[in-house]
Amino acid sequence: MFDSLRNSTLALGARQFLQWWQEELLSSLRQLPMARGARRQLPRITYSLKNDAALGAEELGADSPPSRWAELYRMLAKSNAGGTEIDVAVSSDLLFRRQISLPPASARDTKAMVNGDLMTATPFTPQTSVWGHEPAAEAGNSGRVDVYILKRQALDAMRAAAHAAGLDVSAVYASRPDGSCGPLLAVFPTPASRRRAFWHKVNAGVGIVLGSGLVLATVLQIVTRELELAELEARIAERSVIARDLRAELNRREDALRFQASVAGLKDRSTSVLETWALLTGLLPQDTWTGQARFSREGGMIEGFSVNAARLIEVIEQDPNFRDVRFATPVRIDPSTRSERFEISFSKERPR
Repeated sequence: MFDSLRNSTLALGARQFLQWWQEELLSSLRQLPMARGARRQLPRITYSLKNDAALGAEELGADSPPSRWAELYRMLAKSNAGGTEIDVAVSSDLLFRRQISLPPASARDTKAMVNGDLMTATPFTPQTSVWGHEPAAEAGNSGRVDVYILKRQALDAMRAAAHAAGLDVSAVYASRPDGSCGPLLAVFPTPASRRRAFWHKVNAGVGIVLGSGLVLATVLQIVTRELELAELEARIAERSVIARDLRAELNRREDALRFQASVAGLKDRSTSVLETWALLTGLLPQDTWTGQARFSREGGMIEGFSVNAARLIEVIEQDPNFRDVRFATPVRIDPSTRSERFEISFSKERPR
């Protein structure tokens, strides 16, 4: 029973924690700025030394009661998504304005030079005052800078009045002489900003863990792919050796077949020549003799002497193995032997 009670208590606590986590995460997501680096849009109230009759619609005086702070906040806030945070613009009647000339420099160096000038040439110190600076509107590119200074006594009174109304001052800005919002003077942590910072760190940690997991998974995948690729390359190399050996064996066999075919061709040609010579020898009469003969598988030519060369055409044509029998050159009579010199060409009938 005790174990069952303990398990149910742990389950209830886990559900409550997850519910709280979900609410905080959704709240932090709602409060993220729309653009990277941009400040959240908070109700901005102008704090002034004017009397009540001269205060504008969005202004508060130094003597305004906390109820007026809360009323003006509710009027300016479009919804309660911003919690109780406000931005305050300090009217120029509460500020000291100093204009100094500085050489061209980066923003960090310009800030350092402004701080050095105020602490050496004026009675203002970080313990007694806060300040901000911006390029002078009428200076152009001459390097002149407007510095707006607010005493901490007025700053503390303003924050105390806001706190009494249940509000948290997030940032304090200087107002220019024309009433527009000027440079930032101070930023203060609030419960909402601390919560956002905490969740930013939590989300960053979760992101790092997830990112590390993704990187590890990617590395493992790459290593696995590399191993698979190495194994595939080894298989390809092995198959390449086998293919090379098979190609060499195939070439050797083709060479053997070509050699056998050439030998068979030689045999066929020699057999054909012998058969042709035997046929012609059997056809030619006794008074005819040959001095030269050329044979091929398609036909041939014989040269020689005969008592009657004209009849040789008819004699050779009697054999069906010969066709297109004709004199290649005119018959000539040898003056010494009175025999006829002939040169006869023929074609062989191809077997069907």
